[in-house]
Amino acid sequence: MTVIEQITYLLFARMLDMHESKDEQRKMLTGRDFTPRFASHEKDYRFSHFSNLSADEMMELVRGEVFRHFRILSNQ
Repeated sequence: MTVIEQITYLLFARMLDMHESKDEQRKMLTGRDFTPRFASHEKDYRFSHFSNLSADEMMELVRGEVFRHFRILSNQ
C-alpha cells in the first residue's frame, strides 16, 4: 500500500510539473500571467529536476522537501 501511495505522489509531482511547464510556455507566447506552483527557490521540487537524481538523492529530497511542499500547497 505504501508503494502505491508513493507512486501516486510521484505521478502527481510529474503532472504538476507538466502543468507548470505549459503555463510557462503560454506566458512566453501570449504574455498571459499565471500563479506559479513552485517559487523560484523551489525549482528543485519539480519532477523534471529530481527525476534525474540518483535513487538515494531522490528519496531524500522527495521525503524531506517535496512531500512537505505538497502539504503546504494543499493548505492554501
